[in-house]
Amino acid sequence: MVNGICELGDQAAEGKTVSSLDWSNKEHDTLLVGYTDPLSLYNKSGLVEIWSINKREAPDYTISCQTEITTSMFHIFKPKTIICGTSTGQILQYDTREKPIPFLSTQLDLGTAQKTSDGYKSHSFPISCLAMTGSENNANIISISGDGALCMWSVANMYKPLYRIELLNKAQELRSKEEQEVLILSRSISQNHPKKMIFGSEDGNVYEISTSENDEGENITKIFKGHKGPV
Repeated sequence: MVNGICELGDQAAEGKTVSSLDWSNKEHDTLLVGYTDPLSLYNKSGLVEIWSINKREAPDYTISCQTEITTSMFHIFKPKTIICGTSTGQILQYDTREKPIPFLSTQLDLGTAQKTSDGYKSHSFPISCLAMTGSENNANIISISGDGALCMWSVANMYKPLYRIELLNKAQELRSKEEQEVLILSRSISQNHPKKMIFGSEDGNVYEISTSENDEGENITKIFKGHKGPV
């Protein structure tokens, strides 16, 4: 039997679905909750609330924006910084000590994301996963989008990604690149081995992915099969 410890929520979140949960690893009583509105087909808004378990009357901080926030998390080294992925493919950073306006963001790419002369363009599809690796002085954001790509960004400069990896399942003899694309839904990353990551996907497989960039794009190193539904 599962026993409820407490109930968190307010009028702003009424009717919405929880899309993200993340504990602060610095302030251990602080919980991030991200919401989405699955019933709305258009004009979806973004909502993230920061709650203190010891003070449950109202959220300590609220992020509300016109763009749907698909996933969100605490900065693992700076607990006052929130990182959000959006349905437009942008990544936003907020400082909870300031007004809820992004102080850093990736570019809004309205076209097909591809490599250009000055580096890689941003995601052009909704962000499905966010993670962080590195150290306090050299932290990076990892993002995965519905465009079938993994990007790594410097937290300090998000003008363009450090690199971009196309996530393709080349183990299957599929007819086209689109059929080989892997749609990632969940992730687990070890801080001790940051270049090896485990991802759950829409096709029911679990993938081990290496973020060591190479020319062939063979970044999926292992495939674990067993589930018959999205992971």
